[in-house]
Amino acid sequence: MVNKLNELEQKLQQLFDYGEAIFDRTVFNVGLEFGKELQRQERHDYECVFWKELDRKLLIENQFRNAVTKITGRLRQLVCKSILDHLRENSCWRIARRDLVTEFDEFSAETLEKHCVQIIQVDKFLPEGDFECTFKVTGRLENAFAAYGFHPQFNATVLNKNGGEAVALGIWDDIGLMVSKAHCHIQHSKHWSPEQLTAFYQAIRNVVALEKA
Repeated sequence: MVNKLNELEQKLQQLFDYGEAIFDRTVFNVGLEFGKELQRQERHDYECVFWKELDRKLLIENQFRNAVTKITGRLRQLVCKSILDHLRENSCWRIARRDLVTEFDEFSAETLEKHCVQIIQVDKFLPEGDFECTFKVTGRLENAFAAYGFHPQFNATVLNKNGGEAVALGIWDDIGLMVSKAHCHIQHSKHWSPEQLTAFYQAIRNVVALEKA
């Protein structure tokens, strides 16, 4: 009788592996078979191994996403702080992409010392699209990236409200709104655990304190 439950567990796993929808009729029928078999065996304490394992994987996935969100959110803040620093000394912060030509205002040495990020590339994938800027991490932040084995670059999106070839941000702009999101080079193929990502987040948070801005 236990073998019957194992057989049903395997059916569920196969349906999941083959990409069948969780609420597919076949899955529903397997659930009915489970119910009948548990009733036949008078098993009231049985925990479905498949669903328990799926819950565990979903929990890890959510923890992974939350950690990545914290990391990219921190990097985005550093970009915003760097732009604001630049605006304290200059009338605007300019980026542009004209055909194959990239133009951008680099951050000063003083800004790099505080926030440890520097713009190195500007791309625009659609004629009237937003700008995708590549930043490298520097100084003590670069050391933290290296210590945890992370690629020392990330991307941030700068909104292009007018759809032109250039954007010039000034003190009148909401920088937090104009820099909409950041993308860090973190892939599941690297097998990062949520714990590793959380430790990395704490490291970059500690080495570059936003309060210094």
